[in-house]
Amino acid sequence: MTASKKQALMKRIFAGSLIFYAFSGISSLLNYIFYPILARFVSVAEYGEIQFLVSMFTQLAVGFVVLNILAIVISGEIKSNQDQRLAIKSLNKVASIFVLCIVIIGSLILYGNQQALGFQDSTAIIALGVSLVISVPFTIEIGRLQGNNKFAASGLVSVIAALSKLIFSLIFVLLGFGVTGAIAGIGVGMIVTLCLLRIFDKQTSHPPNPVVSRKRSFAQLGFIKKRAIIAMVAISTVTFLSSADS
Repeated sequence: MTASKKQALMKRIFAGSLIFYAFSGISSLLNYIFYPILARFVSVAEYGEIQFLVSMFTQLAVGFVVLNILAIVISGEIKSNQDQRLAIKSLNKVASIFVLCIVIIGSLILYGNQQALGFQDSTAIIALGVSLVISVPFTIEIGRLQGNNKFAASGLVSVIAALSKLIFSLIFVLLGFGVTGAIAGIGVGMIVTLCLLRIFDKQTSHPPNPVVSRKRSFAQLGFIKKRAIIAMVAISTVTFLSSADS
């Protein structure tokens, strides 16, 4: 690679990184104002439940950083468009099964301790579980964009998702759905963002969407198994240390 090409590449990466961090800042701001805006339209008890459930969602979503890392690795290492889509779909299937198991166990635990935790709206637990499952393809899609050096696009997606979650949560709360509406709005916001991504993706030329079985999905991801374990251990440790006091 010539010096001029290297310089052009560095400029593109630098510009993409700046745009990505700018969008990340906007996304963080939208996530921050989620609480003060909703606080104006719910009771103190409802606000406490919303804060607890959203905080739990945020803590569990931190673990999805592993999925983000794996999606980046897959997109960075597999250059063939068809092979990359196959590996990404396999990751989605395996991760969704794993997260669904965690959601079922977690939901049962929350239901069992509902009175001790003071939950007035039990359906909010279901909304939380559904939102977590929806987070799987959303997180992987962000990683796919980053792995393909589409940093500006991934940042824009994060902003759209944060704004959508805020808008839908507020709408559902104003419609009288209370805590469940606030949590369901998070899931709906991610669904809307994913639909927009799918529409945009269809506008570009791609091979037919591959169909993969569960067994083939595990086999397809064999090359990232070691990195998945390392990332899972590292992220789990950091998450535990940062939230142990809570």
